[in-house]
Amino acid sequence: MDPDGRAPQGPGPNGTPILGLPLLKLFVSYQKAIMKMGMDNVASVLNTVSNANNAGMAKGKVKEEYTAAANQGVKDLAVGFALGEATGGLLGQIGKGLKGTSVGAAEATTTLYRGVNESHPGFKNAMNGVAEPIGGNASAAAHNSGNTASFFTSWSTNPDVATNFALRPNGSGVMMEVTVPTSSTVASPSLLNIQLKGTKTVVNESEVLLRGTVSGAKVTPVKP
Repeated sequence: MDPDGRAPQGPGPNGTPILGLPLLKLFVSYQKAIMKMGMDNVASVLNTVSNANNAGMAKGKVKEEYTAAANQGVKDLAVGFALGEATGGLLGQIGKGLKGTSVGAAEATTTLYRGVNESHPGFKNAMNGVAEPIGGNASAAAHNSGNTASFFTSWSTNPDVATNFALRPNGSGVMMEVTVPTSSTVASPSLLNIQLKGTKTVVNESEVLLRGTVSGAKVTPVKP
């Protein structure tokens, strides 16, 4: 990994609510009203039938009318239940939509580190949280192999690697840190292993490339 560029952090997760709370309340109120209407219809009819029968008044045609009215009340109740179920099902779908859309969905991110030594041409920019690529047509593979004339900058998922480059070849440096959408990163072959400065530890560079200029990075001074 070579500290020679930077990449745009890209847009962060955006939330765009699809339905507001007032609409949900409206659905709930509608469902309750339908259920109450069905229950009231049946209660009023069945109470009348019961009272009439108890008093010995419901006979012949009158009894038939009461019975028909009671049956209609039961039908009304069934309709009320059906509408309530339908509304409840709709609310469930709305809930799934709210859960599965931008209201709660967050894009995966990756935290990357970049070490820049005080002797590096981009050190001044690095101190301000900025990394700029050299520019050119080198591919990601070529960039990893040392041809940094590209639109990429080199970063690592390992902060120890960034610290190593901040101290090389000598003196002090800075470590830059950014968290970017994983979708904005560019895969690197990451073929190189390095020995961390001042140790016998050998690690892979764990290089990840970012395209274009990166700004707003967190900057941490690194001293020997």
